[in-house]
Amino acid sequence: MRTRSRSVARVAAAVFPFVLAWIVMAANLGVGREFYGWWLESVPGSDLLGHFFLMGAFSFVVNYALSDRRVRVGGMRMPLGSAVVAGLVLAEEFSQIFLPRRSFSLADLAADAAGIAFFGWLAAKATASETGDAGARGVGPAA
Repeated sequence: MRTRSRSVARVAAAVFPFVLAWIVMAANLGVGREFYGWWLESVPGSDLLGHFFLMGAFSFVVNYALSDRRVRVGGMRMPLGSAVVAGLVLAEEFSQIFLPRRSFSLADLAADAAGIAFFGWLAAKATASETGDAGARGVGPAA
């Protein structure tokens, strides 16, 4: 079963960037609000929840697909998938500075970071439970 779930995660990790790219392009062009605008306008904090869950889900599938592989970043060990997702998120959020229909937001970045961290941790726990590790590895000093 592990192989099947890992395969599904790999497919999801490959498809997810295209779904996110579609969402970003629609937002950049100012289209699609008829599908989701009611939710953004009627549910307080829905934009931040969207950031948390979308980037979190992306982080989960990438980290799980990579079997919680770790990389050193600034002397800290962290999940490779989370580092990749964080890099993409930073690039996309900062690109909004140059787009007339979009606006850069530290709150969006914070929600993205929280989702990436939380769901990256969940992927580590899921990987650890499959491999029989005593617990999921956290982010910490590189050994």
